[in-house]
Amino acid sequence: MSFATKVPPSGLPIDDVLPELAAVLDQNSNAVLVAPPGSGKTTVVPLHLIQQTWCTGKILMLEPRRLATRAAAQRMADTLGERIGHHVGYRMRGDSRAGSHIEVITEGVLTRMVHNDPTLEGLSAVIFDEFHERNLHGDVGLAFALDIQANLRPEVRLVVMSATLDGAAVAEVLGTALAPTPVVVGTGRTYPVTVQYAPPQRPNEPWHVTVAKLVERAAIDHPVGDVLVFCPGSPEIHRVAHELTNLPPGVQVHQLFGTQNRQAQDAALAISAPGNRKVILATAVAETSLTMPGIRVVIDGGLSRVGAFDQQRGMNRLDTVRVTQATADQRAGRAGRTAPGVCYRVWTAGDRLVAAPQPEIANADLTGLAIDLARWGAHDPGTLRWLTPPPIAAIGSARKLLEALDALDPEHKLTSHGLAIAESGIHPRLAHMKLRAGELGHGTIAQQIADVLDGSVKSALNDLPNDPATGICIALAYPERVAKIRDGSAHRYLLRNGTAAELGPDADHRGATFLAIAEVTFAAAGQGSNVGRIYQCSPINQTDLVALTATHIESVTVVEWDKAANDVNAQTSAMLGAIELDSSPAQNVNCIGAVIDGVRLNGIDFLSWTTSDQAWRDRVNFLRHAVDSTLPDVSDEALLATLEMWLAPHLAKVHNRAQLQRLNPGQLLKANLDWATSNRIDQLAPQTITVPSGNVKDIDYSSGRPTVSVKLQEMFGLAATPRIANSTIPITLHLLSPAQRPLAVTADLASFWAGPYLEIRKELRGRYPRHPWPDDPITAVASARVKPRN
Repeated sequence: MSFATKVPPSGLPIDDVLPELAAVLDQNSNAVLVAPPGSGKTTVVPLHLIQQTWCTGKILMLEPRRLATRAAAQRMADTLGERIGHHVGYRMRGDSRAGSHIEVITEGVLTRMVHNDPTLEGLSAVIFDEFHERNLHGDVGLAFALDIQANLRPEVRLVVMSATLDGAAVAEVLGTALAPTPVVVGTGRTYPVTVQYAPPQRPNEPWHVTVAKLVERAAIDHPVGDVLVFCPGSPEIHRVAHELTNLPPGVQVHQLFGTQNRQAQDAALAISAPGNRKVILATAVAETSLTMPGIRVVIDGGLSRVGAFDQQRGMNRLDTVRVTQATADQRAGRAGRTAPGVCYRVWTAGDRLVAAPQPEIANADLTGLAIDLARWGAHDPGTLRWLTPPPIAAIGSARKLLEALDALDPEHKLTSHGLAIAESGIHPRLAHMKLRAGELGHGTIAQQIADVLDGSVKSALNDLPNDPATGICIALAYPERVAKIRDGSAHRYLLRNGTAAELGPDADHRGATFLAIAEVTFAAAGQGSNVGRIYQCSPINQTDLVALTATHIESVTVVEWDKAANDVNAQTSAMLGAIELDSSPAQNVNCIGAVIDGVRLNGIDFLSWTTSDQAWRDRVNFLRHAVDSTLPDVSDEALLATLEMWLAPHLAKVHNRAQLQRLNPGQLLKANLDWATSNRIDQLAPQTITVPSGNVKDIDYSSGRPTVSVKLQEMFGLAATPRIANSTIPITLHLLSPAQRPLAVTADLASFWAGPYLEIRKELRGRYPRHPWPDDPITAVASARVKPRN
């Protein structure tokens, strides 16, 4: 498809670098062109490239705004001396005139084109104009185009153009380490612009009043040329226009914004008739792209409308913010395109501005991007080449929402319903709502709500229809904001996504069991409570909610130790996210983890230890510390730390506290020991000892050493202290009086007989005359009995 029409030189500064750009694209797939505003790149470069030998197909040029799209196409058609729609055309949502060789399109159109034809058949080049604006659609379009070039159509050329772009950074993304992308730098034809600062003269003066006064002053002080006034949006344009009552004769006021009709836009852009001048009140559509002839004065209101994620509505919104320095410079340059000019700035010279706007992809709602990625098959965004990669957390949140909207399956693949959402061209929330509500017979209500949510109807969400279907529609648009009232409350709710929110004291619908929430606010991190405030909502009954979300309801069995009841709690619940719709006691479930938690919470004594089992543990712990460190550790701490090893295997049939406390933990521990170890414990640390009187006494190991409490008279005849552990450790004797009161503690019986005994005998034999107090206890006969009475 050759282009036979000869295009004459434009006479603009861009002509100087066209040979260099052509040579670059002869040898490379991609190029970056950085040229000042007014150099002619938008309307000259496509006409030049279409004549190159490698260009056998159509050229697409992307523009960030609808007005610039149509105007650029018209200017190129005028250059060729033909009607628009012949060689040169344009395409945007709701309006297009096909061109056979060049089409200027809005950025979002490219994304739709690649979904319909991933090979972009018949295309030779894609030009990304004004790329410094870094709109989300532009970034996505470039990532998809690079993917097509790398995998399907390596012959397609990609050109990125801008006046203020960091060319090196873009070139790095477009190229490779082996083949870097060249950057072509052009010069411009600009004239000096005098910058004057004109802040408000009165405190709290309305912005539109300040700007209108400045417009009237500038129109008088500068009698030559047109005045371009930058306003953030059409509402501000209307207010300034209404305030303009003192303009010189012959000065006409025109408005210029994106949603304006074509005739009004053309009138604003047209050259003023001889003897007439214009004041053009414009939004950011006038910042870039085509030169507006006749502009000699620029008034920069200092405000800009930028996209941001609206947490309340769950979608993007437009915020009014201070301009960046880059934007202010771009605006000022409009005054010097054709002659020297002046720029008035409605702020002080000392005000510091942010250097440049952030890429939209860094802060925007990425739900639309996530659905585009799924449609493209890019399940990992990292496989594409981005100038600014989409934030991982934002993509994750978007995918989570799309799953709730039935647009993605759990593997992030597009469903048939998701494809219908993607082809709708509106926000996925609204598309899902309208599609599903239409199936349920609520299409009219859904459209009314959609008009409110997307801003078609100016509203602060206080005009939701008073209809029973409203709750259903809101739940479809905001599935994560379905909420259930908290137990015992009339205004506190738990949302499906796990966050908490509450109704105000005078709010409607207090006490409703379930709410579908359209508007909710949350305090910023570190700025107060994390409990949201519900502003707009509608009740929804449980039957409708279950019907809407049936595929997302999960049966969840929770088995845990209930601290309040101090017992196992096992419940099977129907859960919609964090919301419990219904619950019932769980049957025949594994409670081992909960039981283990209960034992750890209450301590090892929560188990039913017998006296003998506790004594056995004392014996083992004594031996482990004093004799053999290889023996098992059966201390409280060790047993609690190893419950999973020795207790858990025996809990399969334990489902509550009563069953737990019927277990014999001592037997479980002993069962883990082999016969040799058990026998060694019994030999080294016997449970009892037979004293000289013939009685059998328990040996107490609880203090960490073996002790026996015994009446002194029962030890007569024994010269040395009894020992255990192969006679290596003496037993500590607690010697008692005939009345079982402590007399002495000794681990050296021979020394006791030789000394302390004699003092005790002297003191006590009168008190206890019926008990023997021999002079030589070692040769005396031990006895637990008393002498008979005479």
